Amino acid sequence: MKLSQQPLFPINASKSNISIAAGGFVITDERWHREPVSDPFSRLYYVTDGSGVIYSDTESMKLEPGYVYLAPCGSKFGHYGTDSVEKLYFHIGMILPNGYDFLDGFDHFSRLPWPIEHTQKMTKWYLSDDFTDHLLLKGEIDRTVMAFVEAEKYTPIHRMKYSASVTNAINFIRKNLSASLSVQDVADHTLCSRGRLSSAFKEELGQSTARYIENLLMIRAQTMLLYTDYTIGEISTLLGFCDQFYFSRRFKQYFSLSPKEYRKRKEEP
Repeated sequence: MKLSQQPLFPINASKSNISIAAGGFVITDERWHREPVSDPFSRLYYVTDGSGVIYSDTESMKLEPGYVYLAPCGSKFGHYGTDSVEKLYFHIGMILPNGYDFLDGFDHFSRLPWPIEHTQKMTKWYLSDDFTDHLLLKGEIDRTVMAFVEAEKYTPIHRMKYSASVTNAINFIRKNLSASLSVQDVADHTLCSRGRLSSAFKEELGQSTARYIENLLMIRAQTMLLYTDYTIGEISTLLGFCDQFYFSRRFKQYFSLSPKEYRKRKEEP
């Protein structure tokens, strides 16, 4: 017997779940319009009727029936309807073990042919109360994302494998993430000097240890705002901030939106 195993597969597969921040079936009207702003999640639009436009500072793409569209997280995104647009939509995220979104770095809009009849079946599954239908729909969403990845030959910009010391530090930071967590805490845990640890982070992650902690803290905050029902005060407490107002100020400095404004973003179709 000859057995070949990849130890990273069960780890990555178990942590590669696509999360759904929001979704819906909508027929838009003239109010469906906004200027380009950056979103923390990726958008999937399965268009079945009408027409519209998604655009950024550098590109635009017409929405047409019979296609599915991907607007990746982090890219500036605006939209308007040339008439009404009928579509099934989802706001999605896939957080990697290092804390970043899988599609961070997918820097342009993309579309693929998607039969209207299939989207109508997906819409039926979405509107159903049946658990099995929702599992079927989730499988189609996963398949859609992978179809875009294959079509674009996309490779994540963030490394998936790190040195032992950086992996140890990342795991410690993720388990103990808090506004009070210091670089010295991480260095003490990994038995590295602060300077050596920061050099390793810059080499492997392209940022200092302090910047990584700050980025991960804000990513955790946005994830909790998008995917949980915790109040802003509860999120502030869970993340170790001294009070809600300081948390809101730090969050707005990072994202240019208050936590309340940010949470409303996920409901936009």
